[in-house]
Amino acid sequence: MSNITSDGSIEIQCNLSYDNTWEIIKYVIQFVYLIFGSVLHLLILRTVFWKEKTYRSNSFFMIYALDSLGSLLMLCFAASLTRPFLFIPPLCPILSPIFFEPSIFLQALYIFPNYLRAIKSVTQILMSINRMTCVISPMNYITIWKKYLKFAIIITLLSPFLVIWNLFLSRVYISPSRGGFSPNYLKYVEWASLSLFHLVFISLAIIITIISTVITLTYLLMLPMRLKSAERTLCFANITISIDFMIIASFQTVFAFFPIFDSSTLYTLHFYSYDFLNLSAPIVLILINPQLRDHIFKGGSSAIKVTATQNTALFNSVSMSNITLDGRIEIECDLSYDNSSEIIKCLFQCTYLLFGVSLHLLILRTILWKERRVYRSNSFFMIYALDSIGSTIMLTLAAFIGRPIMFIPPLCPILSPFFFEPSMFLSSLYVIPNYLRAARSVNQIMMSINRMTCVIFPMDYITIWKKYLKIAIIITLLSPFLVIWNLFLSRVYISPSRGGFSPNYLKYIQWASISLLQLSFLTLAIIITIISTVITLTYLLMLPMRLKSAEKSLCFANITISIAFLIIASFQSLFAFFTLFDAGTLFILQFYGYDILNLSSPIVLILISPQLREHIFFKKEMRSGAVKVSATQHSIL
Repeated sequence: MSNITSDGSIEIQCNLSYDNTWEIIKYVIQFVYLIFGSVLHLLILRTVFWKEKTYRSNSFFMIYALDSLGSLLMLCFAASLTRPFLFIPPLCPILSPIFFEPSIFLQALYIFPNYLRAIKSVTQILMSINRMTCVISPMNYITIWKKYLKFAIIITLLSPFLVIWNLFLSRVYISPSRGGFSPNYLKYVEWASLSLFHLVFISLAIIITIISTVITLTYLLMLPMRLKSAERTLCFANITISIDFMIIASFQTVFAFFPIFDSSTLYTLHFYSYDFLNLSAPIVLILINPQLRDHIFKGGSSAIKVTATQNTALFNSVSMSNITLDGRIEIECDLSYDNSSEIIKCLFQCTYLLFGVSLHLLILRTILWKERRVYRSNSFFMIYALDSIGSTIMLTLAAFIGRPIMFIPPLCPILSPFFFEPSMFLSSLYVIPNYLRAARSVNQIMMSINRMTCVIFPMDYITIWKKYLKIAIIITLLSPFLVIWNLFLSRVYISPSRGGFSPNYLKYIQWASISLLQLSFLTLAIIITIISTVITLTYLLMLPMRLKSAEKSLCFANITISIAFLIIASFQSLFAFFTLFDAGTLFILQFYGYDILNLSSPIVLILISPQLREHIFFKKEMRSGAVKVSATQHSIL
């Protein structure tokens, strides 16, 4: 604490000695089993809360569902944030500068996983006590837990704050770890070690688990044969989890009592132990509980099935006459696709999609944070920042949800049953991308008009946009609802697409086609873009030489985006006006059209804008108060 302040800049030096290929392979392996674990937890949660509501009356499964939800969040958090930061070395020099200064996001990045870890200790205690009371008082078990279950859930949600309270007061920063970086913290209250608190919770969980398991097993021997099998399965689950808790406790002991110890490897193993904990519990529970296993993997029979041969992107493969807005719509996955080639395609797409996300994040970091004094006064870059946020969300959704469910055939029979019934999540999965696509059209119009007014009214340009920028942003955010309003009324379902599936919809208002409305926005954007670009180029020839370079770069960006818009508009024309056409391939190409749009814009802007490129990739002079943390200084707690 003597040389690092709680509010100063803490810079790090990335360790570039790690082999990029090998580290990324490690990440991919982890990503696969983390996603597999997430799928298992989703299957269990779907069964407990939705598919088989009989589990809601079982207190053990309600506690386990809370534990499963925490595990699901931990696994998703690790797969999408923690492990990429740690195991993809090329990301370190790009992303680490974002976290040199204190931020709420970085604070949350450290607090949230530790909150969930503490919850796992509490749920383990409650599950063990639940099993013990079941065999000690089998006649009163239901009554007891019906009375106290709500209190148990409240305790589970609130008690972890006893572990993480010091993090709200402390400075969270990043420190080098392997070829990347990970969050760390400077204790505000020196004696309140996070590892020590975790160790107390875990130790308490282990003690109670051991005692309650011994009592449970003892009483099981005294119960009639009919109860042995039912209770034994849950006992084995608790025993497995308690073994893993002991492993985690050993790491927490090292972190709590040996803070000077070089813990780079132990820190990584610490993650793996939590992975084992989050993966072993659902696997054991599913394997040794036949009833739960049957409920998870066996579906209903009285539902409508949509086969792969029925799928088109035009949403006319199934008529409104045989599908209701709230009925069950099942699909038959197309298993004819080669798994290996499809997964390679998915990995290739995810690579360039995440590359696009990185570019947009770099631009947003520069415009809104790193050089905000320079760019916030420039109306064009503020409009572009809004467009870039939309592109970032679109690319992220595509990389983590859209493309995997479409291009990874093994996921189809596992995940598709989640979406046979109407759900808010499925509707959002279809509404959000369409909202963002419509917002892109409006952004394109705003950027084109902005460039045109800049060259037509060079003296009044700043005043005009200072007055109307807020109105332009409001129009950009609200006008897409003119495109997607029918989706809020319609039934969103899934239909087979390649070896996977994709969201689809049944129009509530028949004339309000999403493709037609998107095409209207795209056409308007193209017309305005072409007109404004011609006017802009004409006026540029009339301006002094000093303005040509500055304005020409942004004109080229608009022209490039216009070409991508033309490609997308051609697909939308086919979807809107040729509804009998087999659009399976065109449906995929439409995604690629938006990929080009989302990727070309930041690449062109960075390449042809020297000032932006310099601000993104070249550091300013090191501030006098900045502190550098090297890889050799890394410690966990």
